[in-house]
Amino acid sequence: MEGRRTSDIDEIERFAVEHQVQIVVDAGFLEDRILIANLSFESLNIPKDRRIEYRRQLVEQIRAIPGVTSAAHTRLTPLSGSGWNQTIYIDGKKKGGSSLDQVTPGYFATLGTRLVAGRDFDNHDVAGGVQVAIVNEAFAKKYFDGANPLGKRFGFEGDKGEVPPVFEIVGVVKNTKYYELREDFKPIAFFPDTQDPRPNQYANVVIRADIPLSALIAAVKRSVAQVNPDIDVDFHPFKTQILNGLLRERLMATLSGFFGALAAVLAVIGLYGVISYMVARRTN
Repeated sequence: MEGRRTSDIDEIERFAVEHQVQIVVDAGFLEDRILIANLSFESLNIPKDRRIEYRRQLVEQIRAIPGVTSAAHTRLTPLSGSGWNQTIYIDGKKKGGSSLDQVTPGYFATLGTRLVAGRDFDNHDVAGGVQVAIVNEAFAKKYFDGANPLGKRFGFEGDKGEVPPVFEIVGVVKNTKYYELREDFKPIAFFPDTQDPRPNQYANVVIRADIPLSALIAAVKRSVAQVNPDIDVDFHPFKTQILNGLLRERLMATLSGFFGALAAVLAVIGLYGVISYMVARRTN
């Protein structure tokens, strides 16, 4: 499976070079020199109360690899096509929707997303403490009229309609794309992974490094195996994920053009048949 995965990556990168594919849309983050490692420790049956700490140790282990400049965990990677949305409440009143994500400290620095106000998450943001959040500029503009939202609070409705939890805004970051490159910037709120009440047994680690991709993958494999060799690991470059989305759009455009041309050909053939029939009748 890994050989096929590497082949797919090489093919996409070769396509980008041959066709000079360049990402010129301002997505709010950098795409070069970032590797995504999808880790699963589900087979280890880690107790729920230890999962956050176990995930933190995995990230720290990867961050310590020579050549790695930063690494962080995120529940959802940008432009993956997956999402998490909730209705936002302010002062107990329903306001509108927002996209959400859970990340660890260093996530914004890893992706090159600039913090424009406030602070990043840190080790003091723990379960049982003040629930905090970082929002993007679109969130601040939509729900606070562009005013400084630091210190303001918001909530969202729980799964069973319970009283909305309240989060204090401690930081504001630049706008970033969420689902795809073509979308407009939308409100996004980020929460610290350390305050997740229902941590799962997965880790999506975004890694920025100054070493070649093949060397980085090998180093991450060794590093994760030192923690536990039974942890499943899968890799794909962040730029490949973005190019996959662009290639899907290119394929859809090609298919649309093909079926449009086919419809035109069928219309011409039908018109030719009708005219031929009319000419034949008048000739008789």
